[in-house]
Amino acid sequence: MRLILTALIGALFLATPAFAAGGGGDPAVIGMWGLSFFLAFFGAFLALKCGQATVVGALIIGVGVAYFKQWIHFPHGLALMSTIGMAVLLFEAGLESDLKEMKKELKNSITVAITGVVLPGIAGALFAIYWMKSSSIAEIGTFAVALTATSVGISLQVLEQLKLKDTSEARIIIGAAVLDDILGMAALAALGGIAASGALSFMGFAQPVVIGLGFIGGFILIGGWFNRTVKGDERSFMIVSAVSTLALALAGYLGIATIIATFVAGAVLKADHDFEGLVKSLGKLIYAPAFFAVGLLMDWSVMSAEIVPAILALSAAAFITKLAAGFVLPGHLNRWLVGCAMASRGEVGLAVIAIAKANNWISGEGFAVLTGTVILVTVLAPITMKMAAKNMKTS
Repeated sequence: MRLILTALIGALFLATPAFAAGGGGDPAVIGMWGLSFFLAFFGAFLALKCGQATVVGALIIGVGVAYFKQWIHFPHGLALMSTIGMAVLLFEAGLESDLKEMKKELKNSITVAITGVVLPGIAGALFAIYWMKSSSIAEIGTFAVALTATSVGISLQVLEQLKLKDTSEARIIIGAAVLDDILGMAALAALGGIAASGALSFMGFAQPVVIGLGFIGGFILIGGWFNRTVKGDERSFMIVSAVSTLALALAGYLGIATIIATFVAGAVLKADHDFEGLVKSLGKLIYAPAFFAVGLLMDWSVMSAEIVPAILALSAAAFITKLAAGFVLPGHLNRWLVGCAMASRGEVGLAVIAIAKANNWISGEGFAVLTGTVILVTVLAPITMKMAAKNMKTS
């Protein structure tokens, strides 16, 4: 009952973005914002009642409600909400991370990341060739790149609720997800080059990798200088926010994924507990609506009974190949947990599909199969994570 009341209050409180996100004070727009937030919090409530992570409920409700998008017009700003939610989530994860501890798991993170890119990429390409009967290099590449994507946002929320955020497995998952995003950017850039010229450019692949790693290294140096120069009592909310915003602006200019920028900013800046508490409070308000917005990206208009077998087959391949990435780890670690956490594609996978569709790299059927697959494995990932985490204790 308390959570339902919270949902109502949150819906009313957070409906105010309608004033800034188009529509001004239009009561209909405000009402749709309120409805969106209420549905998100109500989904979270149902998930808790079923013993699942709150974000699972918000995501599933979003997927279901997406069916009615042709009749109900949700605010366009909800798409931005998912981006903001992921940014805050990764920033919070960065604030709580210890780079020295993460460095200890760097080798494992690299191994998981590479395995989690190579195996799904091969599976996606083979599926496009043999099941979809595609002869288009661009479409085959899109299937490969979409399956390599990793959206760690949901996994982090599940780890938080299971109180497993301060474990070796959590550090491996975060590190591997950041590296996955760098490799994903490179693969997407290379795919664009192939689609344009018909040939693979080494520089087209290598440049995003160098830029991504350079950004991480450079911002670690900036953060070190900031922490040495600005004393603890001078690290106000405004200063830390300004430095974090600089990271986002620089990442946007360089074409670097938001989750990389926000995580690195949070990890290198040593903020006080009041600031961390503020970020956590913001997260409690925004995470459920953000994952509702991710679910709302589902496009039911492209779905048909004929493509269901293809979605199920590709989903199995997508899940198993990411799960296999966890099994390259030493036996004392929870391999199942890491593999299941890496399986979620979420908004990252959907973004790849949207770019491919906009550039006519994939057919309508290919778009439908990939969209259904990304949504299905994104829902399965947190549910299987909870099963894998049973009897596991925090370090």
